[in-house]
Amino acid sequence: MLLLDSVIPEKWYKVSETADILGWSHDMVERWIENGLLQAFVIECRSDLRPRIYRGKRVQGCEIIRFVRTHLTILKPRSPRFRMT
Repeated sequence: MLLLDSVIPEKWYKVSETADILGWSHDMVERWIENGLLQAFVIECRSDLRPRIYRGKRVQGCEIIRFVRTHLTILKPRSPRFRMT
């Protein structure tokens, strides 16, 4: 599968990178993490510009591979309901 060939199992990916790999939105990947479908490591960090603590999330490549094999399936295209003649 081409999707899994591009993922390095040992690498840690940002949520935005994970969303790009899976072809879903950043928000959807965040929901999967919150619901426990996709495991992520949370990194607390500070910005020099603001005193706020940010919570960055990283997903390991082997977790992306596990998620794809477990939860995503290949969809077959539907037959057209109406045919143009």
